[in-house]
Amino acid sequence: MTSTLQPVRRVCAAALALMIALTGLSITPSVARAEGVAPPLDAGSSYTVSVDVHDAGNPSEPSMSAGMLAKNAEIDVDGSGRARITLHFVPAQIMGLDVHASDLGVYEEGSQSNFIEGVSFKLGEDNSAICQFVLPYVPNDGLYRVEMRSDIMNRDALLYVKWPTLKKTGGLGDTLAGLVESAKKYSANDYTEDSFGKLKAAIADADAVLANPDSTPEQFQASIDAVNNAVQGLNAAAKSPFEAGRTYYVDVTDQDPTGSRALDLEARFDVDEAGTIKATLRFNPYSDFLGAYQVSAATLLDREGEVAANNAIEQHDNGGATWTFDLPYFASTGLYKAKVTATSASPDKIHTLAFDWSTIRTTADFRKLAAAIEKASGLAAPAYTASSFAVLSEALARAKDVAADTSHSQTTVNDALAALTEAMDKLSIAENAGSGNTVNLGISGFNAPFSDESAPGKPWAGSRVYFGKDDQGKPISWRVLQTSKDGVLLNSEHTVTGQAWNTDMSIPASELFWNTATLRTYLNDEWFNKTFDALSKEAVKTTEVKSLSLADASKEVAPATQDKVFALSIQDYRNKAYGFVSNESRAAKEISLLTRTTDESASFMTMVLIVLPDGDLESGFNTMMPYTPNLGVQPGITLDPSKVLLTTPASAAAPSGIQKPLATEDNAWKLTLINDDWKFDASCPRVDGEKISVEYAANASPSGRMSRSAALDQDDRVVSALVVRGSDWRTGTPVGYGTVGKVSGESGSVSFELPADFNKETDKLYLFAERIGEGAESNIATMPVEVSVPDAEEPPAPEPNDPSTPGGDAPGNSNASDKPVPSNPGNAGTSGSSPAPSGGQGQAAGSTDAAKVVAAKTDSRAAAQAIPKTGDAVFPAAAFAGIAGAAAALSLIAVRAYRRKLES
Repeated sequence: MTSTLQPVRRVCAAALALMIALTGLSITPSVARAEGVAPPLDAGSSYTVSVDVHDAGNPSEPSMSAGMLAKNAEIDVDGSGRARITLHFVPAQIMGLDVHASDLGVYEEGSQSNFIEGVSFKLGEDNSAICQFVLPYVPNDGLYRVEMRSDIMNRDALLYVKWPTLKKTGGLGDTLAGLVESAKKYSANDYTEDSFGKLKAAIADADAVLANPDSTPEQFQASIDAVNNAVQGLNAAAKSPFEAGRTYYVDVTDQDPTGSRALDLEARFDVDEAGTIKATLRFNPYSDFLGAYQVSAATLLDREGEVAANNAIEQHDNGGATWTFDLPYFASTGLYKAKVTATSASPDKIHTLAFDWSTIRTTADFRKLAAAIEKASGLAAPAYTASSFAVLSEALARAKDVAADTSHSQTTVNDALAALTEAMDKLSIAENAGSGNTVNLGISGFNAPFSDESAPGKPWAGSRVYFGKDDQGKPISWRVLQTSKDGVLLNSEHTVTGQAWNTDMSIPASELFWNTATLRTYLNDEWFNKTFDALSKEAVKTTEVKSLSLADASKEVAPATQDKVFALSIQDYRNKAYGFVSNESRAAKEISLLTRTTDESASFMTMVLIVLPDGDLESGFNTMMPYTPNLGVQPGITLDPSKVLLTTPASAAAPSGIQKPLATEDNAWKLTLINDDWKFDASCPRVDGEKISVEYAANASPSGRMSRSAALDQDDRVVSALVVRGSDWRTGTPVGYGTVGKVSGESGSVSFELPADFNKETDKLYLFAERIGEGAESNIATMPVEVSVPDAEEPPAPEPNDPSTPGGDAPGNSNASDKPVPSNPGNAGTSGSSPAPSGGQGQAAGSTDAAKVVAAKTDSRAAAQAIPKTGDAVFPAAAFAGIAGAAAALSLIAVRAYRRKLES
């Protein structure tokens, strides 16, 4: 067991070390401070001394912040004995990040909350800095508790003044003389008139102090400060390249590591006729392990540290912001200081903006578009589904057209880039191709995830389904991990952020498991209620969720829970049958994902297993303290298959009229959920020609289960038809589906055509009322009602005595059955014939035999129509008339004979 747990303990230790490094958390008990004795500091003297930064929790060890402090410092003592120390800070790299000091706080003696006053901190354009303050006390061990402030974060540390290295120099006069000698080497031609003028004035004052034998230490120190400040304030002379009345675009970066990810690459400069340069910069919303980074305030500073004119910021609903200001001066280096306030960062933090003047341009920036075109052009069609690659091909062609014309506006370029980027983002790898149809009964369209681990680097592939809505009201996409008749295991692709695994500090470490996690409470209460409406909630099954041991997955370490929503376990994320075959298949990109699995073997604190942003599970940094804020979780739920009537492609609109299902490679599905509170009935089906007409009654129950967004309103309902072959609507094969009419009121009728291949012997017709969800939002339907399709209706046969029937036995009609048939003068040339008058056939109705007579009559008419007409060349007109008359007479004789047989 020891060998099994050692790697896990190492993982925990590494994770804890990272947290300590980032937060300044002190776990290690204090040890003895550095030894030494503070030497006397003579009034009016100057010294050099070595300095360092040690860890606040372990004074004998250097701090991670030590790289920002130069190792040599100066101490100048004035006439009254006050010792002023001068520290020098330089940019450094800490844990791979570029870091620079932004300020220093010095605690009062014995205090860990109150700072001394009078600390001077001057930050240069290259992010170096000079810090000066009067030593508040002189401890023997040389340790001063300070707060190191940087562009990354603030943390407590110990400034270590190494008294044994203290060396006396020539005094304040020598220090000032050396500064003046160096300052006189600067050339007026290289700097702005204003900044160089201040340096000249400081040098002149210093020369006067040096020349006066009665100068006091305070005067020497004031001159030293003035020369240092003037040197720091020098600004290189440069001429603005911007012309009045024009617009320019320039690349800009934020040298703050987090700010660099939020600031848009391109800055815009609008120059008015007076030459005033208005800059426009854009911040984008960004999230990392510390949470959302959203800029709320930003002010550009001029050379004197004052706010630039017309400084303003406009925040956007998506968390981004637009920042505008008048450029106060033109810095040849392109470096400007700004104060930026953002979430998950210190307020008014000093940032350095770097404008790259070599990128000045007057046309739209095509570089991002060109890079996207190059990337898209290198993608191979066989690697993706045909439909998604077709969208990409169209967007790529448009992007190439835009890139070929440099006169396009930046808006047009950005639109083409956005469309191409979206098409690439939505590319579906070939393994994502589905095996369903354009309509599927229940969950039959879902297929198992792609689980071949021999294909490295593949993102997750398989069926997806849209269900519920996020905070912006957009349908949430879920991965289908596993299907069965009892339930469908779904895993959200939407990351829930802003929650720690546990925030209840009263829970003992030994009891920190999924059953006590505050994240579990949040997901099953607040998040569940805002994500799903009432009907959708009923479609989510309660799942028994087990807390399995990290060391032995066959053992449970805590009581199982009954949850609607849950975090996946580390075992789930390792399950290849769920489609998690690679880091890419698990990656959430910008944020680590919490699991419900804990490392119960940790000796000092229960740790939570996480999935790193790149999807890695085995790096050694896959544990985190349960109280760590602002991580993410992609929840799991179990969908109840019995609540699903149909699935259709999420990208397709509902078909109009009954359409035959077609095979599709689409594998992102839209649900049609059953609401059994809604009532629908269909009756009185009639077949009229090629159409069937059905009367319906549709009433929604007032039970209140549905939210307003899913209510079956009178104005948004349709009647839909479903044709199923071989069995019923749950187990058969769908052969037709579509909307066939709009529901108007609580009752009405619809008329529609059945499929040409509809077979009463094998097919069943179902009707139901349906609310079609917008986009990928779920449809809501009543329980389907089977409609019995009747035989096609024959036109009713006329009664023989019906006066309205031509040739019937009405008074005055010459073809009554008990009267002799007169000869037709028009047929006198046909000897012995007894032709019937025009239209003179009687007709029996009301029985199968009568129907046969109608059929015979119809056949005789068809035969007559086949005989050539009078104008044809085959027969003379007279001969044709005789044949037609004889045929009609024979038909009438047959009808009368059959009637007498029936009467007898």
